[in-house]
Amino acid sequence: MNKTKTIGIIGGYGFNNWGDDAQLYNNIRLLKKQGYKKLVVMSPNPYIKKLCKCETIPSFHDILKVENLHNTKKLIDKAIFIYYVTLDYENRKHLLNKIETQLLQKMRLFYILFVSGSGTINTRGLYGLLLTLLPCLVAKNFKKRIIMSGQGILPLHHRILEPFIALVLNQCEKIFTRDFQLGKEALKRINVDLDKITLGIDDAFTTPRRITEKYNLLDKTVAINISQYIEKKFIDVIYDFACKLKEKGCNPVFTYFQEEIELIKKCSRDEFPSYGFKHPEALADFYSRVHASIGMRYHSTIFGLAGGHPTVNIYITEYQKNKIEAIQKETDIPNFMIQAQTCNSEDLINILMKAIETQPKYLKKINDSWRPNGNLAIKYLEILK
Repeated sequence: MNKTKTIGIIGGYGFNNWGDDAQLYNNIRLLKKQGYKKLVVMSPNPYIKKLCKCETIPSFHDILKVENLHNTKKLIDKAIFIYYVTLDYENRKHLLNKIETQLLQKMRLFYILFVSGSGTINTRGLYGLLLTLLPCLVAKNFKKRIIMSGQGILPLHHRILEPFIALVLNQCEKIFTRDFQLGKEALKRINVDLDKITLGIDDAFTTPRRITEKYNLLDKTVAINISQYIEKKFIDVIYDFACKLKEKGCNPVFTYFQEEIELIKKCSRDEFPSYGFKHPEALADFYSRVHASIGMRYHSTIFGLAGGHPTVNIYITEYQKNKIEAIQKETDIPNFMIQAQTCNSEDLINILMKAIETQPKYLKKINDSWRPNGNLAIKYLEILK
């Protein structure tokens, strides 16, 4: 591909979630490393411009307003309107407002629409789905090429939304899914062209490790990652679990990916240290230094695997379970996942201790096989004519 052509990038980043931000950062880093000169990120967040050091423009969040999140008719009406305009843009562009005009004019300059994957393409809700699929439809109307990188797919089980998802995905040139065989099976079921699908890994996995922050990590440090979606009754479970770790000679440390510092105080009762992060490479470095990790976020598990140390995921929702189960089925890694609603602190201790005992040989195999096959969408661009 001609490296002077413009690549427009969309995704689920920019909302204080280090997982999606790390996917974006790592993709931008690798695109720059390969020599691509014109990278344009759609984001309403000025922090993204600072993180990625490239041009940012308005995103479809500025068109599909968050205040309409629960107003399905308004969301669909706006999406249909934008689609209608782009079918005959030159004759209908006068119908757009200033933000819509600015965004669509920029999109007309793209050569590739690059979807920096996250968990937006599924049937959990219409809003997140439209934020990814509407730009793809617009890009197709403008005769642009669409590539999805490290895309999460699951869950898919909605008889009305599934045909819409399949319709849009079949407009893509290539789809690299992080959900492995489970993702491929779901896409096959809803009639997405399997020739377009390649099994890949999450784009954050190959984030480089760099010391940008200081950590006072003692021997046998165990990272405990909590989520903003933690249930109130589970807070005491996590605290008891941290105390039991201490009794076993481990050093519990809490981590957070969003604005969860108040939750950490409740979980740790200020008895254990906690760390947030200012850069994806610091996050990767941190997880490479711990003895083991257990967490409630998908990307705490991704960074745990990439760090090469035993890791366990505490899942809450079907969405999260699907993502973790896809990895477990792909790798056969044991003692890898546990449901929050049905476990206590003793269950958490037991599965983590078993993970520490059984996972090391799987972790080496995962790193040996995943790292050479990371970020396949960017490698695909290199052979794109």
